[in-house]
Amino acid sequence: MKGKKGNYDSFYNVQISCNPQQVILHSHVCQANNDRQQLITNIEGVEKNTNKKVEKAVVDAGYNSFDNLDYLEQRGIEGFIAAPDTTYKNKPYHKAHFKIDKKK
Repeated sequence: MKGKKGNYDSFYNVQISCNPQQVILHSHVCQANNDRQQLITNIEGVEKNTNKKVEKAVVDAGYNSFDNLDYLEQRGIEGFIAAPDTTYKNKPYHKAHFKIDKKK
């Protein structure tokens, strides 16, 4: 797998899907260097392990892709996927516009 610094090594991408109580419902390990291709595997793994349809998915920006958004829409899953930081830097509430006041 290609690492963040461009080097190749024996890296592994561990995926864990939990319910709101943080009980692990599905896990798998792959060598993909990003999470974009893992959302469908995670959702289908949860459904297989629980015999229940996933109704909501909350994931970080690493899963953000048009294919994943389309998949969620097609399956009727309410998706909460963080947008990459670069998308909203010109918006007034982006974290880049705030300063940390360490005294407060």
